[in-house]
Amino acid sequence: MKKTTPWSEVRKQLDPEVVRRGDEAFAEEYVAHTLAELRRSRGMKQIEIARILERKQATISKLENSEVSSVMLQTLVAFIEGLGGKLDLRVTFPNGERYALVPEEKVEPSQDEPQIFDPKEAAAAT
Repeated sequence: MKKTTPWSEVRKQLDPEVVRRGDEAFAEEYVAHTLAELRRSRGMKQIEIARILERKQATISKLENSEVSSVMLQTLVAFIEGLGGKLDLRVTFPNGERYALVPEEKVEPSQDEPQIFDPKEAAAAT
């Protein structure tokens, strides 16, 4: 029986640029799919979120089908807020450090939650 090679090993043998482009494409597809699922889970149609965002329905369709190569953060925040949610951004570093980027308010982290990044505190610490 032929032994299969784990994806992690195959990935190491690939051109790093090919891997980077693949990762970017996956991230775009993931965001698009997630936006569509969030909208559907709230029982909203594309035209409804389009009206809230003051955009065309075709624009929402493009967002949800990853036909837009990059989504501006402002658009993503507006989309999520249009669904009644709040967007939280998180950063994870290779050493395991995790931070949440919260632009307007601080959220007290639980033991399971990442620490909140405060640029002023970071600048004062250096």
